[in-house]
Amino acid sequence: MSLILKAAIVPCRLGRDAVDEYGLASGPSYSRDYDERAKPWIYAEFSGSAFRLHTSVYGSIYLADEDYKVEETLPLEEFYNSAILYKEPRNLKRLLRGYLIAPQRKHDKYYDPAISDFLLKDKRGFGLDIGAFNIQRTRDYGLASYNDYRTICGLPRAKTWADFQDTMDPQVIQAQ
Repeated sequence: MSLILKAAIVPCRLGRDAVDEYGLASGPSYSRDYDERAKPWIYAEFSGSAFRLHTSVYGSIYLADEDYKVEETLPLEEFYNSAILYKEPRNLKRLLRGYLIAPQRKHDKYYDPAISDFLLKDKRGFGLDIGAFNIQRTRDYGLASYNDYRTICGLPRAKTWADFQDTMDPQVIQAQ
C-alpha cells in the first residue's frame, strides 16, 4: 500500500486524535521510537477476532459516474464475490468511485442483512452468516474461550449471565 494511501486511510479509520496520540502519521518526520526488541507480529486474537469490521459493511454497491453521482445501486448479496461487474471495463472505475461516496455504516453490533443472511447467496436464495463465519474462524485459529481471556485479564470466570456485569452492557445481559 502506498504511503499516500496509508496517510489517507489511517486517520479515516482511527481518527486524527488517535493518529496524533500514537504517532501514526506518515510524512517527512520519522519516529525515533524504534525498539528492536518489539515483536513485529500481530496476535491471532487480533487478526482472528478483534479486527473484524464487518458491521461497517454496507449492503449496497454504488456505481458512480465521473462526477461521483450514483448511476446504479446494486444489492451486495447479488454481486458478492462475483466477477460479473468486471465484464464491462468501465465498471471498475464506476465501482471505485462508488466506494468513495458510499455511506459509512456505524461500527456497532449489527450486521447488514446482505452479510448476516445472504452472504454468498446461492441460486435457491440461501446464504451464509458472517457472524457464524467469525465464530468458526476463531475456532480454526485455536483461540481460547471468552472465559479464558477473562482470567488472563485478571477477571473471574463467569458462571452465570450476571457474572458478565463487569464487562457487558446490562441490557444485553437482561436479554439473555
